[in-house]
Amino acid sequence: MVSYNPGDILPNAQVAFPIDSASFDFNKHIEVPSISTTLAIPIKIRNQHNCRCQTANEASIMQTMNCLADPIKYPDVGPPLQPAYQYFQEDIDKLLASSSYRVSVGPLPTFLEEILVGIEVKRSQEKLADEKLDRDLRKAKEAEKLAKKKMQPLEGSLAAAKARPTDSFGNALLVIPEEMYQTTRLQIYLPLHFLSTTNIRLVSECPSILSVKHDYKPIPTSLDPDPSSVPVVLVEAMLKKWGAESALQFTDFFAYLTALGRAQQIMDRLAGPVPVDEDIYHIGREFSKHVDFFKSIPNIDIFWTKVFEWERSQARKILSNQPFSLLDYKTAAASFDMHFGAMAAPSFTSNKRLATVQLEAERPPKMPRSGLESQSDSFRGRPASSQNPSQNSAGHDSRFPTCLCCGGPHRIQEHPHSSTVDINNKPLFTTYKNGFLWTIGNPPGYSEPQRVCVHFNLRRCTKPHGQTVFLDICARCGGNHAALQAH
Repeated sequence: MVSYNPGDILPNAQVAFPIDSASFDFNKHIEVPSISTTLAIPIKIRNQHNCRCQTANEASIMQTMNCLADPIKYPDVGPPLQPAYQYFQEDIDKLLASSSYRVSVGPLPTFLEEILVGIEVKRSQEKLADEKLDRDLRKAKEAEKLAKKKMQPLEGSLAAAKARPTDSFGNALLVIPEEMYQTTRLQIYLPLHFLSTTNIRLVSECPSILSVKHDYKPIPTSLDPDPSSVPVVLVEAMLKKWGAESALQFTDFFAYLTALGRAQQIMDRLAGPVPVDEDIYHIGREFSKHVDFFKSIPNIDIFWTKVFEWERSQARKILSNQPFSLLDYKTAAASFDMHFGAMAAPSFTSNKRLATVQLEAERPPKMPRSGLESQSDSFRGRPASSQNPSQNSAGHDSRFPTCLCCGGPHRIQEHPHSSTVDINNKPLFTTYKNGFLWTIGNPPGYSEPQRVCVHFNLRRCTKPHGQTVFLDICARCGGNHAALQAH
């Protein structure tokens, strides 16, 4: 190893020894120089030059990195990097076309080998894709030939054809397939985009595209111990054809509302006429409340894609006989307002229908009257999954609102933020803001305010005590009981 005295000029770095690591630009020294575009040089000579450059440059870079790490042991950087010759598309094509030609002009530099291997892998993948496409086309042609053999004679086949009914705009009326009704009747969830205008029209024009199990045997029940086989849609198979459920399946808000209207049509037909008695649980009426609430959210035509997943999750709950809960829906709407900044919990005072929905939703869940459930109307009179008594252990009538924060005769959303005491003139333990219930101070064991579970305080939490994300404590005093149970 060459030794240097202080002040000697280093041959590669061209600076005085010892090299100053702070001022010397090591990164610039190891920059690969521009490719030389000199023409009319045979590829074999270019390969030889580029292989030498590659070996020399790798050694130079290693020496430079050693100098950076230990300038005393390795006083000088590596020699300047050498430029390589350029390759043209004609060279690449010849090397890929003949392996013997590649050997005759070799050896090849590593970077050229990597380019060739990458192109070969891509071509191999494209070849496999083309072969698969050819196989699929052959199968389709064979299936088409087989179908033609089974076709009836064409002569006179349209003699009894009738004009299809049309709407006021002259468009053909689209009919929801009976298989979709049967599927929903068995409480199998149909993704909403199955009911889009595009897919319903596609099924009406080509019924065979709908994957159906024609001999599906429903689970026996006490009302129907030996159910008949019915045709149902194979949802998993159709998801592979039409894609997963998402807001992207709809072109705009109107297309989404149209599909939602068809879902309402299915519910109304299966549930039958709405009973006059308001105490009878009716799934069609509950779904109608759900749709009305969703439509009444301010600016929903702008933000509908943001709340799509929430709306679908609530629709699934109603399909499984969970009643509409206005409090849960308003809490969700308040959360949307906090996240999106331009939405708010809708008001149900704009028309008589929505005002009626609010009054109905604040009543306790309705129990069906005996003898009203039938096999033909499978959703009529079906009991909800859980029912609460009209009064709790503390004597509150659940038909009228009671604030979880102060116990006043109003909903929690209407709790005045300026209030500091409850109806008994005791300091408040929680407050309601941004759609959530928060402790005013720091609960025992915590260094900051915590969120309190609203469902626990309403005695509607379905999870075991203490296993929710929020605190299962009383919103009035912090005890291990629900607010509507002890206050």
